[in-house]
Amino acid sequence: MMKKLKEAIRQLIVLKDANKFYPDLSLMYPGTETDWRRQHLNDYINQFIDDLIIVLTTENITNEDIRNQFKIGLMRINSLRPDQVDKQRVSQYFEEIRTIISFENIDEMLEKWLKR
Repeated sequence: MMKKLKEAIRQLIVLKDANKFYPDLSLMYPGTETDWRRQHLNDYINQFIDDLIIVLTTENITNEDIRNQFKIGLMRINSLRPDQVDKQRVSQYFEEIRTIISFENIDEMLEKWLKR
């Protein structure tokens, strides 16, 4: 496995282990409204990270394979019907993940999702 990929996976695991969806004053994010929502949003982000790691370690992956993982991750989260504030925070986590794996721009996908 390439050194760059190993480092990306390490960073994804660190993000997976982090407490997510708690108030973050630096981002002006108040946190989720309920513990139930926080747990489920956290679980879905972690599932997305797990699925993405599997795809990233598969031979002959394409950009479309990675893009599809982002789409699936957003669809899962959408099933929770997050409010706009939580959707914005999800979008920030997805951007962080995109940066970690040095993937092409997903802004258009996230913008469409945010407008739903």
